[in-house]
Amino acid sequence: MGEPAFQDLVDAGGLKAVLQAACPDCDVDMKDAPGAFGEFSAVVRKGDREVHVIPLKNKCLFFVRHRLRGTYLSWLATTELVEVTGSAATWLGGATARELAAEWPFADFIDVADAHESGDRTELRWQMFRAHKQHDLGEFIEAAMREQSLRRMYPFTSLFWMSFRPTAAECRVPGP
Repeated sequence: MGEPAFQDLVDAGGLKAVLQAACPDCDVDMKDAPGAFGEFSAVVRKGDREVHVIPLKNKCLFFVRHRLRGTYLSWLATTELVEVTGSAATWLGGATARELAAEWPFADFIDVADAHESGDRTELRWQMFRAHKQHDLGEFIEAAMREQSLRRMYPFTSLFWMSFRPTAAECRVPGP
């Protein structure tokens, strides 16, 4: 019979069932997300780890976010349900980012996880901008990371502008 069709899975609420089957010792919560994506999302939790799954039912695509101790480390996309459930089970089972990426290559956020573990807020921010591509700044971020004077500064965006300040804590000190 095979895996259910994406539309059937989303419409039938089967996402919760497959996540519970893949992660039996985890909490699975379904959240309403009206007007956004597939009208709902799923959050799977175990201890200080979470996986957020947002289906885009009109595009047959899942957005997947991995969270550790309150910090999102990824913003990934896949069309494969097995990647969603398998990576969730692996991550919630305690795998490191390297172990997760080795088993599930679509889930590569090693640089972000390493920066998070180091506690360096500036490096974490650089790696998040580099990995998430949310503002379409990929080439600029790569070039700025090679410029040592900028690399030491904390990057941020405000009103669609990329800016830098001396440290993560110095909010009112202007930078280039």
